[in-house]
Amino acid sequence: MTVLSAPKDTEQLLALLDKADLEPVSIQKDGREVAVLLSTREYERLKAESFDDFDALCEEISTEAQARGLTQEKLAAILAEIDAERRR
Repeated sequence: MTVLSAPKDTEQLLALLDKADLEPVSIQKDGREVAVLLSTREYERLKAESFDDFDALCEEISTEAQARGLTQEKLAAILAEIDAERRR
């Protein structure tokens, strides 16, 4: 990952955009990281990966819950009970 100071003008910003198309660019201000600039391609890849991981986790939880006997009806009852507790 390239590490650069925050751009001060348009020319520097354009150079950062060119670098970000090749690899993530860490932008620092006053010696501390304040942002990371990614290409759209990399951003979309990370976003899709996150959704895939989340979907897999939901499926795993659902399978385990069903194996332990949790049904839609039982879940609805649990959620209704929680809602009633909050309203008290």
